[in-house]
Amino acid sequence: MSASFTSPADDHSAHSPASARYLLWVDGVGTWMVLTGQEFVIGAAGPGRDDQDVSLMAGISRKHLTVIRSGESWLIDAVGQTSLDGRAVDGMASLREGNRIELHPGVQLQFQQPNPLSGTAVLGFLSGHRPPQRVDGIVLVEQVCLLGPADDHHIRCPFASSWAALFPRGGTLWCKSRKGVSVDDGRKEPMQPLSDGSIVETADIRFRVEVLPRPGSETA
Repeated sequence: MSASFTSPADDHSAHSPASARYLLWVDGVGTWMVLTGQEFVIGAAGPGRDDQDVSLMAGISRKHLTVIRSGESWLIDAVGQTSLDGRAVDGMASLREGNRIELHPGVQLQFQQPNPLSGTAVLGFLSGHRPPQRVDGIVLVEQVCLLGPADDHHIRCPFASSWAALFPRGGTLWCKSRKGVSVDDGRKEPMQPLSDGSIVETADIRFRVEVLPRPGSETA
């Protein structure tokens, strides 16, 4: 079943323009990186300073590619060797549903927009090149990230009977569910703010939130 969701983030005066990075450890599903913001730099992982939004264990440049949200569209700005569905890209190019992004021979991602009602995009891994930490996919949040059982949910939870929504507001990540949200075994509310280490439960979806350092911060 498709989900139609209007988040409080639709009030743009309350929407933080700042980028942020989170890991979601979703029970029975896997680990997902959730990013908010407008531009997302993808590059090679390395010791010391983490300059990228997404670091891959691969032989690519430190800042190889930028994925950009422009209104309702998505673009890439390729600095290093890049191709889209086998066609070489030099500079800017538009992204389409299902595009295969090859950053270097054998290093492949797939661009998807599962929900036509949402501008949120998902980057899947077509090759074995992934971030240093275990990640099953990357969600680039436009306004909302949906977790649920349907094919048009951004993080599929096949066992779930309903959806939950994550959205940024005022620099904080929030969770909303029609069946209520409980954080750290507290009282269930229609929606709640999340923080580093929050254990979140809806009717049948449970996950832990980890706040990742912002790109450019010292990691050593």
